[in-house]
Amino acid sequence: MIWNVREDNMDLSLQDRILSQRNIENLTMDWNQDLHDPFLMKDMEKGVGKFVSHLQEGQKIMIVGDYDVDGITASALFHDLFLFLDKTEQMIARLPHRVEDGYGLSKKFIDEAVQQGCSLIVTVDNGISAYDEVVYANEKGIEVVITDHHMVPAQIPPAYATINPHQSDCQYPFSDLSGVAVAYKFCQAVLVALGIEENKRDYWLRWKSSLVALGTVADCMVLTGENRSLTHFGIKAINAGASVGISSLVKSAQGKYIKPVDAQGIGFGLAPRINAAGRLYNPNTAYDLLVASDKMQADVLAEQLHEMNAQRQLAVHVAMKEVEEMIDAEKSTLIVAASEKWSKGIVGLIAGRLSEKYNKPAIIFHDSQDGFLTASCRSIESYDIASALSVFEHLLAHYG
Repeated sequence: MIWNVREDNMDLSLQDRILSQRNIENLTMDWNQDLHDPFLMKDMEKGVGKFVSHLQEGQKIMIVGDYDVDGITASALFHDLFLFLDKTEQMIARLPHRVEDGYGLSKKFIDEAVQQGCSLIVTVDNGISAYDEVVYANEKGIEVVITDHHMVPAQIPPAYATINPHQSDCQYPFSDLSGVAVAYKFCQAVLVALGIEENKRDYWLRWKSSLVALGTVADCMVLTGENRSLTHFGIKAINAGASVGISSLVKSAQGKYIKPVDAQGIGFGLAPRINAAGRLYNPNTAYDLLVASDKMQADVLAEQLHEMNAQRQLAVHVAMKEVEEMIDAEKSTLIVAASEKWSKGIVGLIAGRLSEKYNKPAIIFHDSQDGFLTASCRSIESYDIASALSVFEHLLAHYG
């Protein structure tokens, strides 16, 4: 099952063409050999078994994602899984609004799940820190399967199954997966558990690696090991037109990032447009684009994301000027600033740019004037800011 760079019908990069002309094939990736068995991941069999049983019993399942590229693509991946299985009526997708809903799984979503008759919640790219929320779901009679890739806290939520390769007792060979990649491995395991024919299963997985490539690059995951393989196949799928929505997104970014799409094109052309929806507006616009099957609808949504991204760029530019007028970054060991004018959706971008520019940790707050500050932190290689935050965990309403 090899995608041979000389035989497939996908757009070839210059590097691929050179290798092909010189009959160098040792860099060709083998689909089966390069991807690990998903059932090696802790709780995968347990979680998939629960998912399949609810699916086969005709029960509704809520997928709770996130408002960034990783979480949006993971949610879209599950939509496409339900579509492939002809079970779309059983899925409810819920992506949080950054301001109205906050991060990840919430009691609000759990109440909605109860109202809509869901018996199972599956989290994607979130959930590992949602201890109180999972307890609440259990009290409401809803089972929870967590799929996540974030830092594992000391107290893991009491979910039915917790699938996160960073768990200390997880034997999976590669732990640095993105949230969408963990969701992808879950979907792969579901297809195996359902006995889907291998050729059909592999065909679906190859095309859907396009979503994994988007989320993996956007989340700045290391492009080694399984990430490299999934991104390699995903970029090929993107350039082959694997998705109506992604093709429209590529078209909207053509002025700066033209085909063939590569990792840089994803990171600087496609991902910011998907992210813009969740940063300034509603992530459902980006989700709707990624699951779109109608080209005209996809083109309209892609243009909306293009405009949102332009507004996001302007907001960050203005905020950066305001921050630098407030602080003396050159003399500061740690850059800290706060304002009610900087939305929650852009404080992470501001912190990232400041940290990169001055090579110092940065914490940028959104002051909501309600007694709480919401911040995003970015750091440098020599300073583990997550560990520093853990020292003050008792003073924080939430962190992770």
